[in-house]
Amino acid sequence: MLFGLRTDYVDACLKMIERGIFVSSWLAAEARRELGAFKQFLSFIRHGLYVYLFSGRPLKFVQRLFSQIRARSHRPLIQITTSWKSTAT
Repeated sequence: MLFGLRTDYVDACLKMIERGIFVSSWLAAEARRELGAFKQFLSFIRHGLYVYLFSGRPLKFVQRLFSQIRARSHRPLIQITTSWKSTAT
């Protein structure tokens, strides 16, 4: 007995603390690796977006989109229906 506590309880608690420290250390290392991969992915996306934006394609895309919207201007963009059929038997 140590300060009124059984030594096997104290030993088990110390082992759990040791395991918790090990797992938290491992988790922090994995998080750092994932953050590095995520930063690399963002860099890739930014580069691709930069290349796309300055290639002239977005302007053509927007012009085509507006012409399609103008061509369909007599129809609503969203069609809401109020009919409802019951599927219950």
